[in-house]
Amino acid sequence: MKNRIILLIALIFSGGIMFAQEAISGQIADWSNGNGDVIGGLRAPVILGSVASDGTFAIPLNADYLSVVKKQLEASKKESSSDFSTSLIKLDRAFGCSSENMEFTDTDQPVSALSTLGMFALGDMEQERLFGYLIAASSDEFAKSIKNIMSNEFKTGYFVDWYYVAKPASIKGSCTFESYAINQEEMYSNTQEYDLEFRAGWNIIKYEIEAVFEDRDGKTYPSRERYTVLDELPRDMKYVFLPHER
Repeated sequence: MKNRIILLIALIFSGGIMFAQEAISGQIADWSNGNGDVIGGLRAPVILGSVASDGTFAIPLNADYLSVVKKQLEASKKESSSDFSTSLIKLDRAFGCSSENMEFTDTDQPVSALSTLGMFALGDMEQERLFGYLIAASSDEFAKSIKNIMSNEFKTGYFVDWYYVAKPASIKGSCTFESYAINQEEMYSNTQEYDLEFRAGWNIIKYEIEAVFEDRDGKTYPSRERYTVLDELPRDMKYVFLPHER
């Protein structure tokens, strides 16, 4: 999880959804924000999809998504006066860890997620308004813990996200490492398990916290994490909308 926090920039759905190769679509329950946009992006915000006034949403899954993202990065670089540049993360950096138990196959290729840490921003780009965040997760509590990731109040549970790769690849294995709690006195171990068999195109990735360590101050940390590629969305998954806190 810590690797993903460093590599990804944190930018979440309630209601039914249908996954198809062409698009993600469904309806957000109790939606009261009118028409809006589903927003993502690496350096600058971009519109990924739309939300109607009745809560119906659609997010197209572009068949050539990496080319779209590369063009966005190039345009953003031209418009920026900064020397800072963003490039797509390689698959072996986005997932995996340093261990003799790890096996990487064809992972020296770029990968791009549809959201960030499982979260989509919902808002109105034209009016520069943020309504809140949308995440496909196992529970409201887990979704909130991911949104407030720096508070170290992790729960057991999972979220799913959509990742795009150009060709098949795999990451298998596990690693265990020791970390200090925030108090810098207690230590705990964290084991990460990887069972990722990527197909060319879009992949549904499930990130799960199976166990947590609680320090004496009540802060919690992942102590067993698992990454898997799914053939379909979990039956017990929820789409949680978290309003923006002004």
